[in-house]
Amino acid sequence: FVSWSFAKHNIKTGSSISSLTQDRHGNIWCSVQNNGVYLFDSKSGNAVKASAPEGTNLVYFDRRGRLWMCTENVLYEADVTKGQYHKKAEFDCWGINAIEDDGGDMLFFSIFGKGLCAYNTQTGSIHVFSMGKPIKGCGALGNDWVKSLFMDSRGILWIGMSEGLSCLNPRTGSFLTYGWQSQLLDCMVSA
Repeated sequence: FVSWSFAKHNIKTGSSISSLTQDRHGNIWCSVQNNGVYLFDSKSGNAVKASAPEGTNLVYFDRRGRLWMCTENVLYEADVTKGQYHKKAEFDCWGINAIEDDGGDMLFFSIFGKGLCAYNTQTGSIHVFSMGKPIKGCGALGNDWVKSLFMDSRGILWIGMSEGLSCLNPRTGSFLTYGWQSQLLDCMVSA
């Protein structure tokens, strides 16, 4: 295990690391609350501050190699070769705090307190799943306070929430929920 310190490299962060992601070259990117995004070069071991929207608290490389950055309520796609970012969507929520993709055109992320967002990266279309909006015959998201997301090898999206766990089959739009009504009653799931 190798430890790396911002302070040893004369970088004053003043806050904590809020997210980490890795690019296709093995470089690690991290968002530092209230202080921007940093790139850790895998070859040199050096860190540099990257171009990012002010207030970025979540960074994520999808399976296609695209970098996504989120502030409290805005989703950006970044062009790392040009050092630019482009606003893709804005939400009325209490934070975008989890993100995952399907390896294709769909990006899923938490719009905390409002549910789960499915964003088509090609068309820009958005669908919000919410516990208050059940889909006839398909169920509903178990809780709108989504804390973590994981896409398994079968293409099922696992959704950790403030009170339980839901699974979304993106192909059918159907949910299976473990939570309020089952053995995970009153359990917070976060990863």
